[in-house]
Amino acid sequence: MLRPAEKVEIFKVSREEFSSASTDCNCGANSVTLRAQDEVEVVIDYQVVYVIDAKQVVKLYLLWRHSYQDGFVRPQSKRVTKEVASQYTSNEIALTKRDEIEQAIFSRLEVDFSEAYLILVEFKISDVRLND
Repeated sequence: MLRPAEKVEIFKVSREEFSSASTDCNCGANSVTLRAQDEVEVVIDYQVVYVIDAKQVVKLYLLWRHSYQDGFVRPQSKRVTKEVASQYTSNEIALTKRDEIEQAIFSRLEVDFSEAYLILVEFKISDVRLND
């Protein structure tokens, strides 16, 4: 039985997804725009699949309440994608080293997500556009 001042918070512990190409959030442009090593401007769209660490849900609530996607997942994914991808040439990002870049981003984000009481399941680059 709840006491008068207590309130139940419900968190979804199934997979959640954030897509930078999504138009259903009020969070501005989510695609990552960067200058590759060869000075070509590159725009990257990506998808992040994650779950709440059910064992850490109280800590997640205290840290983020229900704003973990807009407050952490979106900005952290964008920042790390930009940092990692900018170390490669546009050709490597678009074609030859895409898997390597995805893995490097996943590895960096996996640690960050864990510290935010989330479990990263997948990071995938969904589209790369070059602006010469």
